[in-house]
Amino acid sequence: MKHWEEYWVNTKNKAICEKPSVHIYGGTNYEPLASIGMSCFTDAIKDKFKEGFAVVDFGCGSGILANFISERLDNFTYYGLEPANEWGSSRIELGKQTFNDARVNFGFIENDYENIIKNNKIDAVILISVFTHLIIDDVYKVLKNVEKVFTYNKNASIVFSCFIQNNRKVGNLQTNINSNYYSDSYIKLQDLEVYCSDNNLKLRKHMDFIAMGGFKHEIFEITKL
Repeated sequence: MKHWEEYWVNTKNKAICEKPSVHIYGGTNYEPLASIGMSCFTDAIKDKFKEGFAVVDFGCGSGILANFISERLDNFTYYGLEPANEWGSSRIELGKQTFNDARVNFGFIENDYENIIKNNKIDAVILISVFTHLIIDDVYKVLKNVEKVFTYNKNASIVFSCFIQNNRKVGNLQTNINSNYYSDSYIKLQDLEVYCSDNNLKLRKHMDFIAMGGFKHEIFEITKL
């Protein structure tokens, strides 16, 4: 494991927003935990994470990723997207109220995603703990939609976290939570590999990340072959 301290000590700027709504991540303050979490995703695409970076935060929540980027880059474009439903609308409204910066934009997946990737050179689409909240069938539906980015930029990356199905108990998922919800969120690695092979995609595991409560996320990057 790397020494993640570098990700919140070696910042060049002050974060865009210091409101508590953005600084809460996993039930604690934005720094340092959020920086550790966000860095696990940007570290997977370190060759792209530089001045001029353009990213779609697919399932953006309150826009924490925008704050993280703003501390490290001056020139970037951020698009935070959520589904066009009651929950998504509340997150997008929060994002718009929280951030007042021309580099940070919010919208809806159904209405805006394809226009964004068509009209802008997007370096990466990042899905932070999106697949951990979906049943398996929906994971692949979302992934198929996200893949459209390669139509417009074949050098883009998709970075996401997920639970990989195995024989181990992962954190508190199978011990303290009396629900099938999380067990339905486990992805079979072999199925993911077959999916990528069938769709001419390259799958690369970047790292494991242990989130709050012992939830083990595995972070992957997908690129176009």
